[in-house]
Amino acid sequence: MTNRRLAVLAQILGLLALGAAMWLLWRIPNRLPPVAIATASPTQAVETALSTRPPTATTLPTSTRPPTVSPSPTASLVPTSTPTATLTPSPTLTATPLHGPATGDPSRLQAPAAGLDLPLSPVEPDESHRLPPETLVEAIYHLGSSRPGHPGNVIISGPADVTNPLLQPLQQLTPGDRLYVWVGVVPYRYVISAVWRDSELDGEAETPDQSAWFAQTDDQWLTVIAGWPCEATTGCTVLRAVPAAWEGDAN
Repeated sequence: MTNRRLAVLAQILGLLALGAAMWLLWRIPNRLPPVAIATASPTQAVETALSTRPPTATTLPTSTRPPTVSPSPTASLVPTSTPTATLTPSPTLTATPLHGPATGDPSRLQAPAAGLDLPLSPVEPDESHRLPPETLVEAIYHLGSSRPGHPGNVIISGPADVTNPLLQPLQQLTPGDRLYVWVGVVPYRYVISAVWRDSELDGEAETPDQSAWFAQTDDQWLTVIAGWPCEATTGCTVLRAVPAAWEGDAN
C-alpha cells in the first residue's frame, strides 16, 4: 500500500508541477520584455526589434535655393541731344568749258533761241578769209581757225541775204543767247557776249574792222558771221561768243 500511495503522490506532484509550469508559461510571456521574447523565438525577436527601433534620422540634403537675382536698376534713358547739322551752302558754279579740247572739226551749229540747227562743212579760206564761190551757199567752218576747247578763235560763216537766208535767223540774237557747236556727238556750249550788225556796234566801245573778226587769241572765242562776205548791198551780222558751262537749263 505504501508503494502505491507513493506512486499516486508522485503523479499528483507531477501534475501539480506540470500545471505550475503551464501557469508560469502563460503568465511569464505577458510580462517578458521584447528581448525575452526574442530569446524564445529569434525570428519574432528580429521582427519585433525592427518594428520597435526608432527610425534612423536620414539627413536630407539641404535644398539649394537658386540665388535670388536682384533686378538691375532700370537705366534711365536720357536722350542725348543731337547737334543740328549745319547746312553748308553749295559752292557757286563757275563757268567752265563743257568738254576738253576737240580732236575733230566742228560739224554742226545750233542756235536754240533762233530755231537754227545746221550742218557745217569744213572749207579752207584764202589769206583774205575769202571762200570759194561754190561754198557760199552753205554754213562753213573755216579750216585753220581753232577747234572748240582750244585757245583761239573758232570761225563759222554762211549766207544771210535775200537769195539765201540760211543764217539770217541769227540776226535776231542778242548777248546772253546760247550757241552750240558740235564736234561729232560732243556739244560745246557758248554764250553770246557781243553782236555787230551792218558795221554798227552792239555791245562794244567802237566798231572793229573786219580783221578783228578773224583775229586769233589766247582765249577761247567763237565768231559766227551771218552774211559773209559782208558787202554794202547785203550787210552782215557778226556774233562773238565765249565758252559757258551747263547750268541746268535746256538752252
